[in-house]
Amino acid sequence: MHPLMMEIAPLVRQGYCCSQLLALLMLEQGGAENPALVRAMQGLCHGIGRSDGPCGLLTGGACALAALTGKGARHETPHPMLTPLLNEYAGWFYDRVAEYGGTNCEAIAAGLGATAKEAGGAPDPVACGELLAECWRSAGTKSGNLSRATGWTRRPRVNDTPRTRRGRKNRASLF
Repeated sequence: MHPLMMEIAPLVRQGYCCSQLLALLMLEQGGAENPALVRAMQGLCHGIGRSDGPCGLLTGGACALAALTGKGARHETPHPMLTPLLNEYAGWFYDRVAEYGGTNCEAIAAGLGATAKEAGGAPDPVACGELLAECWRSAGTKSGNLSRATGWTRRPRVNDTPRTRRGRKNRASLF
């Protein structure tokens, strides 16, 4: 078992899914909390709600990378390497899961032996755990290399409460 599984096992028992786990790892690495982001990432779980969509480890990993390097506020600009970084992560993921016959949650879960115990149920997150660890290592390595090469140091902000400006409530800051 990958050592990361020991770290995320309590989170799995609390009901977090694959894409949420990647977001939580990214936030933890930056010393931040962001319940709104973690809630939003649940929309990517299980192939976007068991709709035969792409695996949450693909979409969640892309979101975690973009959260660190993308545009999040008017005054920010995305890192110029964001698109190549996402392309590299996606290419790595496609190569990694090619043997399972597709990038959707169901095909990958079946290839990993993580199929749901009951019809319509979620894949076994423990069986998907090794792939999650590989995705985290891949995404973390890519973002770390980008940071070291360019000096890019944007960290997630710890704010998840609505801010008020001119008497109006604004959307919560995700970072």
